[in-house]
Amino acid sequence: MQLHDYLIRARRQALSGIKFQHLYTEQDATVLEGAFDRPHAMDCFAGTTEWVGHIQGVAASIGWDWVQWHDGAVNALRLVAPRTNLQVIDPKGYDLPIEDATAILWSVIEALPWKSEVASMAVV
Repeated sequence: MQLHDYLIRARRQALSGIKFQHLYTEQDATVLEGAFDRPHAMDCFAGTTEWVGHIQGVAASIGWDWVQWHDGAVNALRLVAPRTNLQVIDPKGYDLPIEDATAILWSVIEALPWKSEVASMAVV
């Protein structure tokens, strides 16, 4: 018996065709816990952001943590993999190993205009 895991399986090429839109961004200092030593953590803001799009007629969501430094630079905080309902598959339709899928998801994220959205929401 196969149980449905509610993941949307898609090849890498299909992910680049998803038109993601900003859903929300919020500050959340707890994402910094264990990330840096204290002096660095005091010089930045951090939080989460989530973006949604549609693929195969279903809503796809991808969310991740971010950090904004005292100089205004915004970066993804890659301590935790992106949270998503997308599962990247290989050309034969098999799930990619988590490390490979995560790298692909980060490339999708970096292609989004998310840094400007986060910068407009964060307070420095």
